[in-house]
Amino acid sequence: MALPIQQQAKYWGITIAVTAIVLWYLGDVLLPFVLGAAIAYFLDPVADRLEALGLSRIAATAVITIGAVIMFIVAAVIIIPTLVQQTTNLFNVAPVMFTKLQGVLAENVPSIMDENSAIRGALSSVGDTIKEKARACWVRRCNLRPRFLISLCCLSLFPSLRCICCWIGIR
Repeated sequence: MALPIQQQAKYWGITIAVTAIVLWYLGDVLLPFVLGAAIAYFLDPVADRLEALGLSRIAATAVITIGAVIMFIVAAVIIIPTLVQQTTNLFNVAPVMFTKLQGVLAENVPSIMDENSAIRGALSSVGDTIKEKARACWVRRCNLRPRFLISLCCLSLFPSLRCICCWIGIR
């Protein structure tokens, strides 16, 4: 016995809504797996090519995994010092820039210097908010290290598993 179209639409709508909500809340957890699966999908032809050159599937998987780890290390060695230097420069220059902004605003809009000025209060609150957000961002970054390592393991593990599954015939 077939359901009427309205009931089917209601059930499918509920199913889609529940699925969307679950995926929304599990997005941070699922992202490494989805990314790893995508990388594995795109690296499968590379493994096939290495097999055609005479390597076994396991050796091809090892070559791809080692290559990915080396590329990650090289990228980290190149990017991290630059990122640290630029962040340090930003922290050193930001107070000077803020002082210059205050000077320009005081020169062009003298009412800002009034203690009870709404604009001055807004600028102070923006400065305080920036300080709080920067502190919170630093704390969050320190707390994300284990999560980052788990994501990195997943991203390097899934392409290897995909290649091995193809080797044993699971597609």
